[in-house]
Amino acid sequence: MNRAKLYLWIILVSFVMSGSVEGAFGVAGQTMNEFALAHMFVLMVLGFSWCNAHADSRGIKAPRAAAFWVALLPIVGVPLYFFRSMQWRHAAWSSVQALGFWLVCLAAYAAGSYVGTVLDWLIGRL
Repeated sequence: MNRAKLYLWIILVSFVMSGSVEGAFGVAGQTMNEFALAHMFVLMVLGFSWCNAHADSRGIKAPRAAAFWVALLPIVGVPLYFFRSMQWRHAAWSSVQALGFWLVCLAAYAAGSYVGTVLDWLIGRL
């Protein structure tokens, strides 16, 4: 497994963990809380690292400022990185795959939030 895929797995696990912690503390679904803020900074570092690792795995140099935009605003930065570093058809397909990965991350967050809420309820019943 290359480093880029490892970063994607870490991002996915971070969504599960974030959802379960927020669910356990009863703050899941709030717009912004302490856990979401910490998770946001973790995602920024992971996104920046993923962009550079992905470029390294393809044997190219990441386009200028691409990793910065991936870290700062992933919904814009990831397609920007793809379209600046690939042919447009491959970039479009990669952008669709990235959107699918984002939806999987949201589902992982929801599952983690459910588990955290159930654990909080069970612990409260003891």
